[in-house]
Amino acid sequence: MSEIWHTADLAGTRTETGTPAERLLAALNGQQTRLFLWVPVCLIVGVAGYFSLPVEPPMAVFVLAGILAAAAFYACRRSRWTICYLAIGLVATGFFAGKIRTEQVRSPQLAASTGSVQLAGWVTDVAMSGPDRARIVVEVATISKIRRQAWPRAVQLTVYKLDGTPRIGEYLQARVRLFPLITPVAPGAFDYGRTLWFRGIGATGRGVLASDNERTSPLPDRPSWRTVVAGWRSEIGRRIHAALPRDIAAFAEALITGNRAQIKPQLREQLSIAGLAHVLAISGLHMSLVAGGMFWLARAVLAVFSGMTLRWPTKKFAAVAALATGAAYLLLSGGAISTQRAYIMLSVMFMAVLFDRPAISLRNLAIAATLIVLLTPEAVLSAGFQMSFLAVMGLIATYEALWEVRQNRAVRAYPTTQVGRSARWLARFVIATATTTLIASVFTGLPAAYHFNRIAPLGVIANVLALPIVSLIVMPMAGLATLLMPLGLDAAPLWVMGKGLAQVTAIAEWVTGLPHASIAVPTLPFASALSIGFAAVWLCLWQGRLRLFGAVPAAIAVLLSLTLNRPDILIERAGKNVAVRGEHGLLVPATARRAKFVTGKWLLNDGDDAELKQAASRLAWTCSKVKCKAVSKGCKIVFLREGAPVHHPCEKADILISDFPLRGACANVPVRIDRFDLWRHGAHAIHLKGNDTHIVTAAQMRGKRPWVIEPIARRKIQLVPTAYKKTAARSNRSNSGAAIRPAGPAH
Repeated sequence: MSEIWHTADLAGTRTETGTPAERLLAALNGQQTRLFLWVPVCLIVGVAGYFSLPVEPPMAVFVLAGILAAAAFYACRRSRWTICYLAIGLVATGFFAGKIRTEQVRSPQLAASTGSVQLAGWVTDVAMSGPDRARIVVEVATISKIRRQAWPRAVQLTVYKLDGTPRIGEYLQARVRLFPLITPVAPGAFDYGRTLWFRGIGATGRGVLASDNERTSPLPDRPSWRTVVAGWRSEIGRRIHAALPRDIAAFAEALITGNRAQIKPQLREQLSIAGLAHVLAISGLHMSLVAGGMFWLARAVLAVFSGMTLRWPTKKFAAVAALATGAAYLLLSGGAISTQRAYIMLSVMFMAVLFDRPAISLRNLAIAATLIVLLTPEAVLSAGFQMSFLAVMGLIATYEALWEVRQNRAVRAYPTTQVGRSARWLARFVIATATTTLIASVFTGLPAAYHFNRIAPLGVIANVLALPIVSLIVMPMAGLATLLMPLGLDAAPLWVMGKGLAQVTAIAEWVTGLPHASIAVPTLPFASALSIGFAAVWLCLWQGRLRLFGAVPAAIAVLLSLTLNRPDILIERAGKNVAVRGEHGLLVPATARRAKFVTGKWLLNDGDDAELKQAASRLAWTCSKVKCKAVSKGCKIVFLREGAPVHHPCEKADILISDFPLRGACANVPVRIDRFDLWRHGAHAIHLKGNDTHIVTAAQMRGKRPWVIEPIARRKIQLVPTAYKKTAARSNRSNSGAAIRPAGPAH
């Protein structure tokens, strides 16, 4: 590799007075030490290219991508265009990695919803989502009434009325209703179904578990090390709740075991608005405090033994202890994706210590990012990955620049008294915390605004006040309490931890009450978000004047943000609600009582933080019990609900929407969207431009990819489709009356 960079450098030197492209290459070659930092960026470009395709390309395309990558890597050995060939090879590698991962996790999906069925299988994951509610993943053994070839491999269930918490490895039975993987709430919105598919899950469902007295186990349980760890986590949670008040105990349990089920929604909202949501989710902050704390503690203990310090590499021993501690915390915290990602980053840094390299550097960050992108390419699409790496990249790049300034600055005289040194240390700590928070907030704010449509401008204040408490009190006491639990001596550290968490809660509540604590922002166009992200990466990864070129994609991002084209009508994927854009430019839902989650997402995506009732009370809709009418940009819209007569409004509507099948009714209406259309294509967005109506569907935006299914009728997956025949018969009888009632698509 050194030969490649040397060749590139010579080529750059020879072309300093050449064409603009050659001069740019010369400038790039002049920063040899920074070129490796762009390896994960090129891989990410290839991965993003794969996931952005509208259809799954044939295998021949990926064979060509592999050949292209190999040819590019070979050609760069003897070419003046080394950097270009390397970039092409890495992009092709990322593209190929996306396909390999897709084939690795490919599994069958449920193509239609079911009625009530009996599901049996083995529990592979458990996450409590309430006092008597859990979200579990079950490896399917049998599903009654459904053809075997239609069974998914794994199902994510929300189960209620728990009679004892399900255990990992347990064989269980449940009466459930199953559904295909969920589709986006709007065209182009986040695809949660794709996320589940890459976890090996092929269906979702809800139901009630059989009680302990009624359960039968024709097949044995499958206990594993995860079963043992789950037992430890449960016992730790019990000890925490025995020592602390309920709300504080729920917070403490979330930080130690990762179980956030008991936390009240109000506290979640306050932490999010105050910019402290990262405290609740176990990620890089917690992992660095736990493993980093063990590193320094081990070094301090080993330093007591001067003979050992002189003879042995105690720093490396401390790094090994930190790696082991981080692994233990990864297990006890439930091993969430964000925690796994944080541990990989931490492992790379401590491995650098073992090889006598700097632990914290952009190079180590690039290595960690490369590993994650190659192992789990789908992580590139997640907000967690983007926020984590942008924040760490921004912090390291900023402190690298500050270090250079400090090295070139004249030495100053500092106070020599104890009081002066203490005051200086305190001032540096506060300034460092504020600076770190500000930098992290800016870099995480980019993906946060795009994915969550919120920014927390007062997050700096909350973090400056709360992070010292979390770093110096909460997490050290959490670690100490966990270590002392086997001895029964955990009460005192848990009490101290609880006092710290009470202060964090009070800070979040105070900041939330301040004006403009949270600002809703509309979803940026994808190209705009991509441009501003690239500008941030360019700014951090290069040095010197070359950084100034980052202003170009930043300016492009601003221009593209002005092209935001918001839909005039949004239709929920099951027809439960419709929103139109009123004369004031804001979305107005037809009702605030149906599809609340989806409607709330619509408002946020539009940069509107109004409550559902407030949004629904805006002027736009005129509604009766089963029919709503509105006008948007001169277009007459009618929304029919179940049981509505359809003959009268047909002649007066330009767009007719119904939550039941229209079949042949209202054929004279220019645009008809009924339950069957929504079942086939998912959520709809309609753009009105004069007399033209442009319709975009979720299915169009998702494309034809392995994680996208073509919905089929329920009868096609049933062993005995009698229920469908009865429903169809009722539908045929209802069509003879004055009102059309839904037979409902058998989906």
